[in-house]
Amino acid sequence: AEVQSFLYQREDTSAKATKGGIYTTYYTGDVTLDPLSATSYSSAYQTAYIYPTLLRFKDGLREASKGGVEANLAASWEQPDTQTITFKLQPKAAWDTKLNGRAIDAEDVVASWTKFAAKGQTRIDLANTASPTAPITTVTAIDKSTVQFKLAFPMAATIGQLAYDRNLLVMPRESQGTGTDAYDPLKETRSGGPWVMESYQKSVGYTYRRNPNYWNADKVMLDGID
Repeated sequence: AEVQSFLYQREDTSAKATKGGIYTTYYTGDVTLDPLSATSYSSAYQTAYIYPTLLRFKDGLREASKGGVEANLAASWEQPDTQTITFKLQPKAAWDTKLNGRAIDAEDVVASWTKFAAKGQTRIDLANTASPTAPITTVTAIDKSTVQFKLAFPMAATIGQLAYDRNLLVMPRESQGTGTDAYDPLKETRSGGPWVMESYQKSVGYTYRRNPNYWNADKVMLDGID
């Protein structure tokens, strides 16, 4: 039979994967550790390991992803009308031990949105306060695990935009400098994602290690990324 590409009919061995090991990679620039106020996408690229998006793009298996989205920090979502999106957060989502493993809640999402809408590099794509052509007008905590986005007008692309790590990454409200566990997000990190940033040396490198508090920790196969 004709071989159409060097990946054609390769065996799927993912079921045989075993846990462990450090993935070694590289990145060619220094970044700020605060993606919501950064002026470069490079910051989001590095901190998306630790600060989650509400949704994520579905992976492609033996073919390119088709751009569909699936649950991430948001366990589910619904659209009761064309200008409302309501998200329910993962019931086991929690921040790392530096925040005593407290639950990631709707107030974290609201605080992150407020900062993104004011300072985010791509705010003009999503925040109506930054651009009249952007869809999202308000983000409200309905209860601890429910957050509601209201739109100025229907826009089908909004869901996909909330899966894109260049846009809204959810950070703990303590990153705003309030509360007893407040921290400076330009100097420190707290993790709600699959990895904890163990160290960062400017112009040298980053190290990440598996986050045991991550809600989907059983699916994280590597021990770390250097």
